[in-house]
Amino acid sequence: YAFVLTGTPLENKLEELISVIQFVAPYRLGPTWKLLHDHQLKNESGRVVGYTGLERIGAILAPIMIRRRKSEVLAQLPERTDQNLLVPMTEMQIIHHHDGRTGGAARRPVRAAGDQGRGVQPMDAHA
Repeated sequence: YAFVLTGTPLENKLEELISVIQFVAPYRLGPTWKLLHDHQLKNESGRVVGYTGLERIGAILAPIMIRRRKSEVLAQLPERTDQNLLVPMTEMQIIHHHDGRTGGAARRPVRAAGDQGRGVQPMDAHA
């Protein structure tokens, strides 16, 4: 048996829905390329801007999916809790961050949290 429990709204991206359903019932939606071709709406440059025919997908999935919307379960949910955990960057991450901000221009040593004055030594471009 396979069972999937997700808190992700399935309307976000069709590809996410396909991924979940392929785990439970690999052949239920048919070939991914055909499903995407039939249901994606694209702009002139080929970027996906929406979906069409989702009712048909819902009908195909109805026998295997129990779906509860947020509005149906909101009263049962606990209060939202946010927690921010600050994680110091590694020396290599600091270098990449600095390079991204300066476009790789002249590097200067950057001090990482807790580096006790060592600083991050710039890499020699000629090495």
